[in-house]
Amino acid sequence: MKSFFRAAAVAWTVGATLLFVSYHPSAQEGPAMDEPQVISRDYDVRLLVQSELWNAPRTGAIGDVLAPDRLFFADEGHADDEWSLRDSGDEARCWESSEYLGSELHDLLQEADADQNCSFDSSRDKLTVSADETAHKVVKWALDALHEVARARVSMVVYRLKDDAQLPAPALARADVPGWAKGARFVGTFAGGLAEPFVLQQTQHRSYVADYDVSLATEASIAEPRVNDLHTGEEFVLGAVSLSDGRLWVQGWHAAMKLNQMRSATTDAGGIELPEVSYSFAPVSAVIENGGAAVIDAGPAGKFLVRAECDRVVRNHELLLDNGNTLRLINCVGSMRGHGLGGFWLMNPTSSALMEDSLFPQVILEDIEDGPYLDAACGISDQLAEAGIQSRSFGPFLGVALRMAVNDPEYEQVNARLNAIPVAPESVGVRITAYEVKDDAALPAGVLNGRPSAADVAEVKTLAGGKALFDRLSMNLLRQQVDHFEVKLATHLRDYDSHSATGVTALDPQVGTLVLGEQIRWQARSAEDGRLRLEVRSGITVGGEQFEKVAVGNDGLTVERSHSALTQARLADELAAGERMACVSPGAGADGRLVVIVVERLK
Repeated sequence: MKSFFRAAAVAWTVGATLLFVSYHPSAQEGPAMDEPQVISRDYDVRLLVQSELWNAPRTGAIGDVLAPDRLFFADEGHADDEWSLRDSGDEARCWESSEYLGSELHDLLQEADADQNCSFDSSRDKLTVSADETAHKVVKWALDALHEVARARVSMVVYRLKDDAQLPAPALARADVPGWAKGARFVGTFAGGLAEPFVLQQTQHRSYVADYDVSLATEASIAEPRVNDLHTGEEFVLGAVSLSDGRLWVQGWHAAMKLNQMRSATTDAGGIELPEVSYSFAPVSAVIENGGAAVIDAGPAGKFLVRAECDRVVRNHELLLDNGNTLRLINCVGSMRGHGLGGFWLMNPTSSALMEDSLFPQVILEDIEDGPYLDAACGISDQLAEAGIQSRSFGPFLGVALRMAVNDPEYEQVNARLNAIPVAPESVGVRITAYEVKDDAALPAGVLNGRPSAADVAEVKTLAGGKALFDRLSMNLLRQQVDHFEVKLATHLRDYDSHSATGVTALDPQVGTLVLGEQIRWQARSAEDGRLRLEVRSGITVGGEQFEKVAVGNDGLTVERSHSALTQARLADELAAGERMACVSPGAGADGRLVVIVVERLK
């Protein structure tokens, strides 16, 4: 039932990629003519309706399990003006049945003044249209555009580059891909439709004794072991949409979690196991040439090249009718912004338990959801409504019904608004680096005033012994907030709860998870004169990462204490291409260290 009502709502109220606009110039009365001949034709609409999928149950799709909001239970949902891979499905299947599709095609013909003597007969995967040749011309044109979205096939190849690869930019042109792929290793391939979430995943399962549930009875204490499941591994989640100029917008992420060691501890209830895992997350959102590649820089977890290619382009369309009306279809997906990946700040000094018993469940994708093509039209519809232009939906098309002469002043105004729809979302590439230096180091003046040169950055790297705490190349969209993680999740025995009953006392162990490492969050916004305002927040742990054992009571029990320090900083400035900004934050005070963060806007 959920699918039925959602599909019905989508069919009647939701738009998608392409913008339908009907212009009606003034026409003069003419002599009466013979009635046009009515012709019946069948149209295959199997790829445009959902009923086929309901009659043949779908198998559960592979779900992402290592994205930070899945991992740390902080899913913030889906907004209409964002592209979320999780909410993408079969983009052109916007109708519950062919009957709904026929109804909206009839409305489209009315806007084109071509609905005389038209009738529609629907079946599960076929639509029979009885109409004159002018109406068939409109119907075929509209269905061909719909099928352009439905039949488009996307292929992706993921390569793992050498660890020391020095990439020139976070996106590569089609001609440059073979050279970089030549020395790389294959990771895997994807194939599917536009906006489909492609998943490559390798996971390992391990059970371990994580804690005890202590219960008390008269003169008795029972400690029941609690066994948890730890899923480690690696995943790529990627998707692509076609922009009207032929380029592709590729979006997704790489995430990896590795078990470093499984420590053990003795508690009053019994022995427990304490996993220590490393976790890496690197998002990507890039506009690339068809056949080009996007770069995913996951730091120590690897550098990857994602080559993407689509066999067709969802272009803009224009149809001139015999009665002088013009129909336009506009691919408006370029007006969207990308979904904010991450969305959970881990580097919180007051957090003690984040992993929720270290249980990472598999997520199964459910029914068809709306995706970027649908959401794009919703956003454009809202903009047009603000301008006083009435809009209506036509499946994965946004329909705008206009009845005005070409010489009407509003005609040019509306035309200007339509031509202003972005072809592609704006993107920006940055390089973010963090170095640890002594607090008595002679830092360059450019670093101290927040605008370092390339020579200043090289000098800081020398002061840091040639090693960076964090070094990532990243490309994302304007207004798209993203998080990069390179952290260690250290499970440790942190305390005991004391429980007492008649004649018995027991100590219930408390197990927590400490986050160590680096998290960098950034986003960019437009500024004047081609500059961008970059805002960066950093959370970096410095100092020792080992735990000190501290005795508890007189029974030889211990808890574990950390000596790590957390330094956080926020920097923001307006940068032109090639410019940098920097800030200095205190490290572990007892060690006399500083952390220097440098952000460069790439050309």
